[in-house]
Amino acid sequence: MLLDAAGQILADEGAAGLTVRRLANAVGGSTMAVYTAFGGKEGLVDALWLEGFERLGEALCSAPRHREPLHRLALLAATYRTAALDSPEWYGVAYGRALPTGAPPNAQKIRATTAYKTVLDAVEACVDAGELGSAESTLVCDVLWAAMHGHVSLEVDGYFDDETAAEQCFLELVRVTVEGFMD
Repeated sequence: MLLDAAGQILADEGAAGLTVRRLANAVGGSTMAVYTAFGGKEGLVDALWLEGFERLGEALCSAPRHREPLHRLALLAATYRTAALDSPEWYGVAYGRALPTGAPPNAQKIRATTAYKTVLDAVEACVDAGELGSAESTLVCDVLWAAMHGHVSLEVDGYFDDETAAEQCFLELVRVTVEGFMD
């Protein structure tokens, strides 16, 4: 309940609007509830970015399955984009862009999330099937993750005027990125 309310405050008012007092008022409680649950604003921020990645991970885990590894990877990429566009406030929270304090998560933190591990598992399946030659799975996943994040961040920020063009660009980005690792 607190995280949902905090997410709503971020969506409605931006990072400046998220204070411990504002959150407590939004849920009809006291600031002590926030301190008890999270230890303070820093703990709240950590919980929020974890929640953002948890939501992304849930979306990726619910992506359609396909028996062909490369097709599965493409479906995950499309799901990543859809999840971000369907919930841009939580996508921004996951990457620290919408948070009032704290540094954005680093690679070590992101690699520990279900979201990243789901994509990594799909990349490993592609490597195991010989689809990506002798590529190292974590490197492939990091490059694909960076490419997807870059495009989706631009799209969330309104870079593209046309949704169809944005989708075509994303699909081409994923294709070129993955093909770059094929022997």
